[in-house]
Amino acid sequence: MPQRYEEEFKLNVVQRHAAGESTNALARELNIDRKTVRSWIRRYSDSGTFVKKDNMTKLEREVFELRNEVKRLREENHHLQQAALILWQRKKP
Repeated sequence: MPQRYEEEFKLNVVQRHAAGESTNALARELNIDRKTVRSWIRRYSDSGTFVKKDNMTKLEREVFELRNEVKRLREENHHLQQAALILWQRKKP
């Protein structure tokens, strides 16, 4: 499972980068993948936050919401199918 970092820690990394420290040096010193450091820098510079949802374009957000809705509807459909099966089995002579 990926490690989670506090927002304060991420902000410190972004500020150190803005002060001139290289991405590679920060990643090495803090034992964090370079891609992770770059991602934090990009997200923060785009929207001033590290929350992935806040950094989505309108289209990406819509796709995200639609995928969540599809997942919810599939789960709901599964539960309804299970309920129908139980009712059908009770009605069998």
